[in-house]
Amino acid sequence: ESGNFKGRHILLDVQKAPIMDEDGNMIGTVGSGRDITKQKMMEQEFQSLYQRNRAIIQALPDRMFLLDSEGSYLESYVYNSNGLPYPPGNIVGKNVLDFFEQEVTDRIQEAITRCLQTETIQTFEYQIIKDTITHYLELRLVKVDENKVLCISRNITERKTLQHALIEAKEKAEESSRLKST
Repeated sequence: ESGNFKGRHILLDVQKAPIMDEDGNMIGTVGSGRDITKQKMMEQEFQSLYQRNRAIIQALPDRMFLLDSEGSYLESYVYNSNGLPYPPGNIVGKNVLDFFEQEVTDRIQEAITRCLQTETIQTFEYQIIKDTITHYLELRLVKVDENKVLCISRNITERKTLQHALIEAKEKAEESSRLKST
């Protein structure tokens, strides 16, 4: 219920009960109430913050996962699966070992351990070959608590492809310049 108290709008949690006489007739009511205005305002603020954070996460091109210290997926935030070498599916409860080669899982596990111990963000790049296509990914890990890290995965294949093309073009230009000088 809501009401006004000393000129301000308040929300109340009200409990009411009938008072009965010996014959079972209602002769009155008794009630109590408590001010829940602050609680309701905090709930609304939390809901607004939750919706804003959800919108931010959905707008990011990155995939985010909550991992424990053993590399098990606790939560998954994948809203855009374009460019993922593996479909996101339900990975909660699975381990990084289920998806990656040993070399990559060793690097992920090392980064998780270092992140948890040093409380520093760990970043590294790796590649996956799936259906003869090479996918380049960047992994960033940040400590959440004593046993969990937030893992942010970004597909950097386009950037790496452009980087390789620029290096190749530079080498060709240098070779052409060298041949011209000769």
